[in-house]
Amino acid sequence: MANHHARNTSHVNWLDDWECRLIVEYYLEHFEEDYRHCAYMMMDAEIVHVKPSTVYKVLCRFGIIRHWSRKPSRRGREASNSLSECTSTGIWTSHTCISGGNPTT
Repeated sequence: MANHHARNTSHVNWLDDWECRLIVEYYLEHFEEDYRHCAYMMMDAEIVHVKPSTVYKVLCRFGIIRHWSRKPSRRGREASNSLSECTSTGIWTSHTCISGGNPTT
């Protein structure tokens, strides 16, 4: 028999359905609070004793709150002003025209 004591196991799977239901119901009743504060409020009220990260995972699993998502980085996508002034009429290196067009600088 293999030893699985150090295996990565989701703690959400350790909760019973009634515990998940209580977490969701409590959060919906106190939606003005963040999930961390709700976790500690549930412990104080002796409803469910779970870590804030577990509350977050349960709420994500039921689609109540979504994973934090960032805006895509605009880094490297915007051309600097000097590059945006370059048109199809010519390629400019510093202030020297390589092929056709007038300098705009």
